[in-house]
Amino acid sequence: MSRPYERKSASRTRVIPEAKDQWYALHVLSNKERRAVENLKRLFLEDEEMGALNQSEPLVPTEKVEEVRNGKKYVQERKLYPGYVYLNFALRRPDGSVNNDAWYKIQAVDGIISFACGRSKEPLPMSRKDVKDLMSEIERRSEGARQKIVYNVNDEVVVLEG
Repeated sequence: MSRPYERKSASRTRVIPEAKDQWYALHVLSNKERRAVENLKRLFLEDEEMGALNQSEPLVPTEKVEEVRNGKKYVQERKLYPGYVYLNFALRRPDGSVNNDAWYKIQAVDGIISFACGRSKEPLPMSRKDVKDLMSEIERRSEGARQKIVYNVNDEVVVLEG
């Protein structure tokens, strides 16, 4: 009989996606996402081996937010996930082992704190479902500018539905 406080065995092996489908979430300094992306690009340009492992541009998901201030309409870009950069990078080999050289070089880039990898110490690629959800969210948010609605205390609100 299993008790609720007993840990399940970690015998489940995680399926490592192919090199072209390996997406990683990098935890970066907040409000320094653009600089971290520039530093990553510079690393990929300078190091030929690292450039060969890179599958696409580092990704900082954003959305456009429309706001009205003093009677003027302003559109600004806002990060969907502040503090994170997404990278399509072949960090794991087909046998599941990590390319330690590339892993350490990415972590040494200025502005990057670590890989977002959960409980394990090694970076794990995002699951296909997570990547699909991320891409659909980026697609949905890029369709048009979203209205930013600001409510203040004592503002009157009229509920039209629900």
